[in-house]
Formats: sequence, structure tokens, C-alpha cells
Amino acid sequence: FNNAIIDAAKRNITVKVITQPETTRKILKENGVDIKEFQSRKTIHTKLMIIDGQIIIVGSHNYTKNAFNLNEEVSVITNEPETVNRLKQYFDNLWSLY
Repeated sequence: FNNAIIDAAKRNITVKVITQPETTRKILKENGVDIKEFQSRKTIHTKLMIIDGQIIIVGSHNYTKNAFNLNEEVSVITNEPETVNRLKQYFDNLWSLY
């Protein structure tokens, strides 16, 4: 999954990531991805993807092979405008904190 993010950034697609794992931050940042580190005693467990500002994917899964192939996970994909706007606001609020 990191490779897909890096490929998008190299094609000048705006990619913003809020993450905790240092290894993920380092790899993505070295490849031109705009990264913010989630700094809190809490764990950021939300997996939220906003595509072109119009489609949201949100769910419990990590973006790993095991999560997609071995785990029982649930995610939702929507383009419903009110839901998209609320989740964009959620992301933008987190982004502005860091």
C-alpha cells in the first residue's frame, strides 16, 4: 500500500497522511508524501481514505496484506455528499492539529 501512495505522490497527486508508525512516516516522507505525525497518548485507529474529495473509504482494516486476506474487517465506501463532507472535516481538523 505504501508503494501506491508513493507512486501517486510521484505523479504529483496530492497525498496527505496522518500516521503514528515511524517507519511508515520515514518511507513516505522520503518519497515526497506530505506527512503529519499523530501526537497523542491515544492511538489513531481510524483508517480513512479520501479520494478526489468525493469518495470516502473508512473502516477497521489496516492497509496490509494480512488485514485484507486473513482478518475479518469491515469498511464502507461512500460518495454520499453529507458523509463525505463530515469525514473531510474530521480529517482536516486532525491535520490542522499537527
